[in-house]
Order: sequence, then C-alpha cells, then structure tokens
Amino acid sequence: TGDAEVAAVLGAAVVTATADWQPGARVVVLDGRPEPGGDGTDPLLGDALDRVRARGVDVQVVRGSAVPPHLTGELAGQLRTNTAPTLVLAVQLQRVAEMDDEVPADPDSDDLYGPRISGSSVLRDLTIQGSARGMHLIGWWPNLRALKAHLSFEHGVTRYVFLKVGLDDLREV
Repeated sequence: TGDAEVAAVLGAAVVTATADWQPGARVVVLDGRPEPGGDGTDPLLGDALDRVRARGVDVQVVRGSAVPPHLTGELAGQLRTNTAPTLVLAVQLQRVAEMDDEVPADPDSDDLYGPRISGSSVLRDLTIQGSARGMHLIGWWPNLRALKAHLSFEHGVTRYVFLKVGLDDLREV
C-alpha cells in the first residue's frame, strides 16, 4: 500500500473516531516505524494527530522497542481500570521484534510459573475486552501474515479495511 492511501485512511479514521471526544480522552499511537527524520513531523499521522490535539485530546506516541513494555504494563492495566475514552492506533507493529516476548502478568509477583502476557496477547485482549472499557483499536498491518501474528483470527475485530490486498488474503479473512 502507498503511504498516501494509508495516511488518508488512518487520518480519517482517527479524526472520525474521536470527533465528539472531550479533553481527558486519549489517543495512544503504538508505532513500529522508524523515527521520523528531518524536522520530526510525521507525514503519515501528523495532520490527524494535530487535529485531535487541538480539541484537547491527549496524544501519546510510543515507538519501537518501547511498544511491548507499554502494552504489557500501562495498557494491560488500563484494560482493567480505564475510565476515559481511549483510541489505540497500532502502526506497523510487525517491525517490533519483541511483540511476542512474554513477561509475568503481574510484574510485582515472584512466581516464575504464574500467568504470562506479551504485547501481542494484550492487543488480542484489547480487541475482545476493550470496548467494554471505552478502549478501541485501529491498526495498520501491511499484510495478512503480520495481522495474524499479532491478533490471530480469535479476536474481537468486527471490521476490516483493506488497501491493495491480494485476492488470496481476502479469501482467507
């Protein structure tokens, strides 16, 4: 897919999903892409995020290898306690090698054999349980293999938007 098409679709989705949100709401961008170069502006999401910020919505960008710990720490906790409308925007997370690394579900526990979670498992939980807590996920994966690696097809995704996807991938979904 071309970056222009992705920017248009993601930008429209973010602005539309947060259109009636008030200050105190959050957009969390989980970004697997390299840091933007040059002047630091993000050609893919910059305009949409600026529009959301202008309405007083908090925007947090988490990049690269910081994404899995953010998912297994802060976002996993928010799945249990969230009270503010929250949009999680996942962008090219297939570039983050640590997404499947498991950590204890309770970081304060000394139990080596207790429940474990990963960034990918928290994403799956978000698709299944997030809406009940006001947390929603919009993601961009460049191919079906990457999407399946993080979400599988045992999740709560109810809508897909495909851009320039091969016929075999469409049939598989």
